[in-house]
Amino acid sequence: LSLWWRNSDERVAGHARGLGPQRYWTTPLPHRPSTRRTAPEDVLLREVVELGDQAVDWRGAPRIVPRFFTTSHATVTAGRTELRLQVTRDRRWPERAAAHLHRVAPRERLSGWVLPHPHRVPTGPGLAIVTGSGAASVFASLRAGAGDVRLLWGLGDKELAPWVEDELAEWLAGGALAGLEIARTPTRVTDLLLPRRAEVRELVAAGGWLFVSGNAVMGEHVDAMVADALGDRRYRECYEAMRYIVST
Repeated sequence: LSLWWRNSDERVAGHARGLGPQRYWTTPLPHRPSTRRTAPEDVLLREVVELGDQAVDWRGAPRIVPRFFTTSHATVTAGRTELRLQVTRDRRWPERAAAHLHRVAPRERLSGWVLPHPHRVPTGPGLAIVTGSGAASVFASLRAGAGDVRLLWGLGDKELAPWVEDELAEWLAGGALAGLEIARTPTRVTDLLLPRRAEVRELVAAGGWLFVSGNAVMGEHVDAMVADALGDRRYRECYEAMRYIVST
């Protein structure tokens, strides 16, 4: 669940200056650039900028950005969707999304949208490029029945536990894991991806997916390689359709 949160009434009152409607730029989101809008001061202070304890000019305050929550339960009955969240609240934490949810009253409207889990590998044919523990989502999806997965795994100097080697061997023998290559120092996982530009294009053209997880720097390098291999239009289409998933 991706949720927009709001500042409390008390915090808004502490920053209000009695100004009229103000022009501002909306919060930029992936593939949704900022636009110019006009809103009353109280709306800006409640829904647009993140307010701290000290009064500041709203134009210098950071923007509120949607917060991702993983649902613990989701059912659809007679066209009605029920979602359940488990939200921890600590008074020492900043007044942000968790605090907002703890203030919500029954029947109060929230603004947000539901997305597939961004850290889960899809079913069907695909290529996973991961480092270290970034392979956990691939393991979980294979156990849940995913198939035709090709895995490029950067491990550096780490050694695999025997049970991991056994599980990989079973998936390879059964065909769920269609291919496995492990990069060890000094080879990097990006070195394994580099000669596969044509394979990436063919996979995406056939409706397959790409999954990237692990080290953030690796993720940036892989993202640049994928964008270059696919071109701007296909890259954007895959990202928006969640057939290109980055979990770094």
